[in-house]
Amino acid sequence: MKLKSIVTVALLLFVAVSLTVVVMRNTSDSAVGSQGDSAAAVEGDKVIAYYFHRTQRCPTCNRIEALAHEIVHQSFAEELGSKKLELRVVNIESEGNEHFETDFSLVSQSIVLVDMKSGKMTKWKNLDQIWELIGTEAEFRGYVETEIRNYLSAS
Repeated sequence: MKLKSIVTVALLLFVAVSLTVVVMRNTSDSAVGSQGDSAAAVEGDKVIAYYFHRTQRCPTCNRIEALAHEIVHQSFAEELGSKKLELRVVNIESEGNEHFETDFSLVSQSIVLVDMKSGKMTKWKNLDQIWELIGTEAEFRGYVETEIRNYLSAS
């Protein structure tokens, strides 16, 4: 009787893990708003809002990227047009992008604001509350917009 229960639990776990892998693969293939990797060199003075992700992405990861994209394009159109602000989406698992993980002490998908002066990074800030706030879209939007606005005014 006990062996039968253990085998049943093991099979259920195997099915759950298999379904999770299939869902994650399908989700990463249909990432929302992905613009490809963009880790090219930076010229001049600007703030770069990076969205860093891994190859495997969950629905929440895609939601964070989509909201970041909306916030930047809706609330900072003037700054985007004048090139004071730039949004870059970077897969940190793509060849050549691995350094971002250590450069910014990344532990998960993240939005990082980087101040660039004459093409060189002078400071950066990881918006570390995005995972806490993603459940409430208004709070997430308010947090990201305020942080970008404050960062732009201080740069």
